[in-house]
Amino acid sequence: MARKAMKRLAYPKDDTDAVAHLVANHMRPMGYAVGRDPWSDSAIRRFIRDTHLARGDRELANVDLLLKLARADITGSAPRRRHIAEESWRSLKSRVDEIRAQDAVEKLESLLDGNDLMRLFGRGPGRWIKHVKDYLENEVVEGRLAQDDTEKARALAETYAREHDLFEEE
Repeated sequence: MARKAMKRLAYPKDDTDAVAHLVANHMRPMGYAVGRDPWSDSAIRRFIRDTHLARGDRELANVDLLLKLARADITGSAPRRRHIAEESWRSLKSRVDEIRAQDAVEKLESLLDGNDLMRLFGRGPGRWIKHVKDYLENEVVEGRLAQDDTEKARALAETYAREHDLFEEE
């Protein structure tokens, strides 16, 4: 609905995409509640990355904007539920700040680019590259692959390609 309304009102595409992205993710912070099972560090990293939206070098939306939106949602809550929601929001914000202090989470990416992968496998371009890059990026985000361990990244890429029969379809 937000995308439709903004398009009708002739907002710039970047603004429309940013608002639509924030609206689509606006309930995610509500899934974090103090007293229940806390999100793991990797879940917080995924949350930060999922809420980040960039086009080229321009950042359109990020976790800070989403947390501001969540804070505004809380102020509109029923007074007796507001206290619990505020406590959860503060805890989530604290965890996000803590994780971001350790890593530039929004910038975590696969250690091997498409050219590295084509050289490693002796193959040309194809959809297989995205699958491997996404897998390696996820391993970095999850904290199972250090951001500077290219040897391990190569080994993981080879194992992943073999286990997922990436070259069977060719």
